[in-house]
Amino acid sequence: MKQQTDLLPIIGTQNPQRLADIIFVHGLGGDALSTWHPEGERKADNSWLTWLGIDFNNVGIWSLAYEVEPFRWRGNTMPLADRAINIVDLLDDYDMGEKPLLFITHSMGGLVVKQLLRHAYDFGNPSWEKIVGQTKGIVFLSTPHSGSDIANWLMKYIGGILGASVSVKDLEANDSRLLVLNEVYRNHKVLSQIPIKVYCETKPTFNVIVVDKTSANPGIPGVTPIPLEQNHISIARPKSPEDRLYKGVRKFIKERLTSVQTLWDQLVKEAVPANQEIKLQELDPSNGLPISDHLDFFVDFESETIKKDCPYRLSFHPNQSGYLLLLSKGTTGTIRSVIPSIGFGLSDKIPAVNQTIYIPQNNTLAKDSKRNFTFQGVGQEKFLAIITKQPLNLSWSSFNFEEKVPTLKDNHGIELGEKLKQQPNRQIFYKTFQVK
Repeated sequence: MKQQTDLLPIIGTQNPQRLADIIFVHGLGGDALSTWHPEGERKADNSWLTWLGIDFNNVGIWSLAYEVEPFRWRGNTMPLADRAINIVDLLDDYDMGEKPLLFITHSMGGLVVKQLLRHAYDFGNPSWEKIVGQTKGIVFLSTPHSGSDIANWLMKYIGGILGASVSVKDLEANDSRLLVLNEVYRNHKVLSQIPIKVYCETKPTFNVIVVDKTSANPGIPGVTPIPLEQNHISIARPKSPEDRLYKGVRKFIKERLTSVQTLWDQLVKEAVPANQEIKLQELDPSNGLPISDHLDFFVDFESETIKKDCPYRLSFHPNQSGYLLLLSKGTTGTIRSVIPSIGFGLSDKIPAVNQTIYIPQNNTLAKDSKRNFTFQGVGQEKFLAIITKQPLNLSWSSFNFEEKVPTLKDNHGIELGEKLKQQPNRQIFYKTFQVK
């Protein structure tokens, strides 16, 4: 059945407050609904398209419809590179890239996603680049990263009779274009860092293993294809929420949506500009005192400029009492806890409303060593200040001398996200400094 290229909204897509979007991408000869349904029916009900929407009720679930047929007589198709451009532009039309994004792909659908992300990164379109930046994870189900022997067989024996499509040609084992795509992707400084989960088939479809374990392996260090007792078709059709595949994908999604980076992005959206609340003041390196008590740098919240390798102190001016969690994100992208920490701030208690807090605090390592805040990398330094009515009591914020300024890992993000849900009256401030 012919499919018009479009994103089909399944569940949760009309919620303007949703935290993320998940897009299902079918493969060769599939469609947006039946590929994912346990009985192969063209409907979303009673399939994991809707189960995920129930389990993640603050996420939008979509399924991509597009034509990709094995034989020309069954419908139109496009070369992989053209199809990827077509789809990334479609995603842009739907404002994908404004929220965290995950892809669940089957077979050739995984290649389409890899190619569209490559195009999105390379073509210099800012809207497309946002799609790459917001892609938090990809699930590959029997994706032939280096092609499929069955495609070679189709081209050799029956392609001339039935008219094999260009998409079958794209899937031939060891096809040079696929090998280049795989090589570029796994060595790419950005794309190769996108978290992925990989599953592969172990049972034949019509007596043939369509995608073997070797081709299903994307070659990303630390990623191991998980073999399932399924064939090429059934691997995309879990029968219930208790299915092994469904539980594994659900866990992967939960981890991705509660990663510390995703949490940071969510908190930034909630935050207000810290035009007066967060300030930096340059210090005299010889004595650690302010060069000028009246010198400040708040020209514009987005274009604040500070000097590389110069010492600074940070001041925070609270407008309510409570407890302060001050996070920083440096030029490397690492997120750290400034307060509380051994390095910069032992106390997270706000002593009084409208009383400025100076950081580093007294009796901290940065203060005692006169290192203060020194920014060694050129780029953006970002700060998030979170004020809560009650202490957060985070397990990872306990003071130790092994990590002077704790680095937040994904499990820390999960804990922080859960604790913040219990603080409905929190305030969040955000400030960006440009280091030159």
